[in-house]
Amino acid sequence: MSGNDNPVITIITSTLNAASHLPWTIASVRGQTYGNIQWIVVDGASTDGTVELLRDNEDVVDTWISEPDDGIYDAWNKALKHVRGDWVQFLGAGDEFESPTVLEELAPALAAARPRHDLVYGKLRLLSGRTRGEDWSVTRNRWLAFRPDLPPLLAVFHHVSLFSEGGAYDRSFALAADSLFLLRCLKRKDPLFIDRVVVRMPVGGASSTVAGELLGKREDMRLSRMLGLRAPLRHRVRARLRYRMEVLFYRLFGERWFVRGSRFYRAIRGRGRSKWDL
Repeated sequence: MSGNDNPVITIITSTLNAASHLPWTIASVRGQTYGNIQWIVVDGASTDGTVELLRDNEDVVDTWISEPDDGIYDAWNKALKHVRGDWVQFLGAGDEFESPTVLEELAPALAAARPRHDLVYGKLRLLSGRTRGEDWSVTRNRWLAFRPDLPPLLAVFHHVSLFSEGGAYDRSFALAADSLFLLRCLKRKDPLFIDRVVVRMPVGGASSTVAGELLGKREDMRLSRMLGLRAPLRHRVRARLRYRMEVLFYRLFGERWFVRGSRFYRAIRGRGRSKWDL
């Protein structure tokens, strides 16, 4: 672990049959002008060439493991045992840094953040062109369906002390363990917001399907109960009613017609694009 002037940034990536996407991330990490990077990749026993990619790029991948796992949070927990950095960031296969200099530009803010801040974050750009990430002081009281709005995970840097204090990811969640972890951290200290795009992210993943979206909402309900978080009554009633209608429509008509119905609903309400237009 480095001194405060040059913090080591540990990047953690979990993969499973990601050979078609991982080269983009490899090139992006290799292209960073900042030298103090540790990259850990935990692979779930891929059979598509991912392991060969990792082996061929050990000049940039500091530690890699390939063995069966129980999903992304199991992989992350394995990776956390190998962290040598001061700050930890999570990237997926296919994710890229916004520019070659972004980590070098963020390093001074990371070095100065502690002890006031344990989380430092910027913005995330989707390849559709949308940008996510705002100052927490503005969004802290904003609710999504069943949980408060959060900084975009891929653009968040977690101080390593958050994990050494026993905070690993809850494997009973399939999609929302990262949200649970962030919310627990945010209850203790405010994060530091850097008004800069950090990562570009392709569209996809488990939560990008309708089934994944509905599962994510169920898990958000559970984590909010665990943390004793309650949205304003009006929002809570509307969110639950909409969720029940979505579940019913999905069960009756399936994914294809759910997506078409969502687009049509937003069109007649004049709300523009939905996440299903990505």
